[in-house]
Amino acid sequence: MDPRTHQIVGWIYFAAAWLSLFVINGIIGFMLTPGDWIADGTFWSGFFNPSFWPSLFFRTFVSLMLAGVYAFVTTSFLKEARLKLIMTRYSARWVLLSLLAAVPSGYWYLSILPNQARTLVEGSSPTIQVAVKFGLYGVIVLLAATLSLLLLKPSYHTKSASFLVFASAFLFMGAFEWTREASRRPYIINGFLYSNSLLANDIGKIAREGFLHEARWVSTREVGAENQLEAGREIFRNQCYACHTVRGINNPIIARTAAMDYAALVSYLGRMHDIRYFMPPFAGNEAEKRALAYFIVKGLHGKDVVLPKEPSAASKSAGETLFGSHCIFCHPESLVKSRTATWDKKKIRTALDNLNSLQRAMSDYQGTPAEKDQMAEFIYSLQKGDVRDNPDEGEEMFEKNCAICHTLREGVNPLLPKMTGWTREQVRSSLDMLQRLKGGMPALQASKEEKDALATFLYRSLQGGS
Repeated sequence: MDPRTHQIVGWIYFAAAWLSLFVINGIIGFMLTPGDWIADGTFWSGFFNPSFWPSLFFRTFVSLMLAGVYAFVTTSFLKEARLKLIMTRYSARWVLLSLLAAVPSGYWYLSILPNQARTLVEGSSPTIQVAVKFGLYGVIVLLAATLSLLLLKPSYHTKSASFLVFASAFLFMGAFEWTREASRRPYIINGFLYSNSLLANDIGKIAREGFLHEARWVSTREVGAENQLEAGREIFRNQCYACHTVRGINNPIIARTAAMDYAALVSYLGRMHDIRYFMPPFAGNEAEKRALAYFIVKGLHGKDVVLPKEPSAASKSAGETLFGSHCIFCHPESLVKSRTATWDKKKIRTALDNLNSLQRAMSDYQGTPAEKDQMAEFIYSLQKGDVRDNPDEGEEMFEKNCAICHTLREGVNPLLPKMTGWTREQVRSSLDMLQRLKGGMPALQASKEEKDALATFLYRSLQGGS
């Protein structure tokens, strides 16, 4: 092939490859930032979504950088010294200029992400933190190697050096793609379709009417006393299995729930999306939630399940019933108790008339004045300890708030080895600043008394006690 034809073929290949990037960029950008498509449903709104242009520029510059990296590799096989020197410096400039050009477009890309996705990227997701760390390592090695080959010692351009550059570049690229995929969680299409293929708009209906009776690929249609294991298995396959294996390497559910009992797991399932935003909310009624917990505890772990007794309606005050219906999904009793610990009943009652002014994310409570009085009475009673008490509160706190990610001594992510040598005061102090510790942990939503109980339990466990 003559040189002119060779170049024409090369440009055709480049154009075709870049157009494939153009198309794929629109698709994966739509999944992360669907933008106006959610409202109007049009093809063009979805394809030319808010992240389309910043992502296109960023990916184009990264692709040009990878082209320079490939030239590094091929250059390392050249025998003629002068040509190798010229191509080494040419490839290094190509890599560095492309990488520098990717920086502003990368910042542009980050700035248009939805708030929750950006929060995950910036540190609230432990897995993304790991990916970002490895990506940073890749960039540092890539910059150091290319600068050295460009400015200092082009003669060091060996096959080993070229493959180091190659590996660091793809470590950076892989970290970016991992981060992009993970920042979309808990969605397939952000704000529209969850990772378990349930529509976000259907979650409320499913919570009221149940999941199994309309699910397509199940044989069990409702939960009864005799089929909790089978029903729980069906729910696990449909709602959990997309992200969790049983004992495999991808978020194994056995390891994640090893330290949790049935009651703790039922409690966690009801608020897992609030605790871990990147997990979808449980979709189903109360019986289905209990069936899933039953399957995990009994079916997977082989533990005996002691079903907790449901409190009778008569045992609950009117205020507690209202609180359970309107507040507890986002605000567990422990959180409300800690936030209102110094409030008198009048201040609590006034706050119920002005919830949106306390926190813009909250809508005002639409209850009657009498219902607000009843709820204020219940919230005030939390300060006096008139609610349910648990003699093993510290262990219960661990199971409900910590055991989903931590075991005590062995298994996945054991907690006690990290606290070796700590005093009880250090343990207690750490519970007030979990979000600032390594690992992107959320703040512990608990009262002072509950944190004290958890600190005592952890410290006694650290000393070898129970």
